Amino acid sequence: MYKVKAGIIGLGRLGKEYAQLIKNHVKHVDLLAACSLNQEELAFAKSKLDVQYTYTDHHQIVNNHDLDAIFLMSPPVHHAMHLIDAVNAGKHVFTTTPLATNVDDCNTVIKTAKNRPSQVVMIGFEHRYYQAYNQAKAIIDKGQIGEVIMINSSTFDKEKTDMYYKQYGVDAGGIFMELNIKNLDIVRWLSNKEIESVTSTGGSFKYELFDRLNDADSVMSLLELQGGGMANVAASRLSQDGFNFKTSVFGTEGSLEILNQSSSESIIMHDTKGVNIKIPQTYFERFEPALLAQANDFIQCIQESKRPSVSLEDGLEATRAAVAMTKSFLMKEKIHLER
Repeated sequence: MYKVKAGIIGLGRLGKEYAQLIKNHVKHVDLLAACSLNQEELAFAKSKLDVQYTYTDHHQIVNNHDLDAIFLMSPPVHHAMHLIDAVNAGKHVFTTTPLATNVDDCNTVIKTAKNRPSQVVMIGFEHRYYQAYNQAKAIIDKGQIGEVIMINSSTFDKEKTDMYYKQYGVDAGGIFMELNIKNLDIVRWLSNKEIESVTSTGGSFKYELFDRLNDADSVMSLLELQGGGMANVAASRLSQDGFNFKTSVFGTEGSLEILNQSSSESIIMHDTKGVNIKIPQTYFERFEPALLAQANDFIQCIQESKRPSVSLEDGLEATRAAVAMTKSFLMKEKIHLER
């Protein structure tokens, strides 16, 4: 297989981890370029990633003719612009979630990608590459737990500092977009049903900063599904023990639970203080094997000229639901999703 020449936009919270994963473990790819507004991050790219090119302007990296593909790890509010510019420059693109922070931008991204059918444009829902979630999906699709009537899926992020939230809060798109976007895809994917309406509540219980941003540090949403069924989706930025990502599914004939495990799973320590169970501390630790499988799939799709199994429409629907949840939270009423 020929090697895909790639660049990465964004070397912040997750970008550095992704970049090192791509550089050291993703097959058939050469990471040649990096783009960031932060000079320290570009210095990291030169010293640790050994890239040939560094840029502060995303237009320069997407127009680099030596590159075949772009890995997009920039803040969510910039995803649509960076995606559209990269696709129009003739690049294959992999983006982390969300596809965009509003429905109109999602539709523009999809339209742009459809005009370039020979290019691979892929969104990252890495739970679909995680073994336990795939096993759960197979069990559900075989009808082993009957009709899915209830899903609980939550993301509890390890608490950061006030300075961290001030730096990243505005660009994250809000707690529903930042923390629940993957839970929303899980609900759709496992239930095989679209989300019909949402009712969200929550508040800024510890950080007043989020009040000023019309955001929250902890939220919960009730989702009604088309054709029957419901889901409870929760998020918090106040987890004290680590990064918790959990899903359970209840059906008419049985139920299943996907545990909060990672590469550090099964580490249970017994000492004079009692029993200690090691919890993944970060999103990356929780999903690293799936992130690697997902990145390898992106490269394989490019090499074999095939479509990704996850569609951009999946990204659109997750954003549609997250936008509705934000609206419900702010207006304190049930919101029906418009399609």
